[in-house]
Amino acid sequence: MPVLADLVNDLIALIPEDGSRISNDQIRKALEQEAGEPLSDDVLEEVKNRVVAMGDA
Repeated sequence: MPVLADLVNDLIALIPEDGSRISNDQIRKALEQEAGEPLSDDVLEEVKNRVVAMGDA
C-alpha cells in the first residue's frame, strides 16, 4: 500500500501549471503507475481531498 503523503505529492506534481484540467481517469492512471498497484476509489478520493485542503490552508 503506497503512503498517502507520497500520493499527495505525486498528485501535486500532476497538476498542470497552466491551470488546464486533468481528468480523474488521467489522475488515477498516473497515480497507479507511480504506486505500482491499483488504487481503490476511497484512496483516490482521500488523496484528492488532501490536495484540495492544502489549497484552503
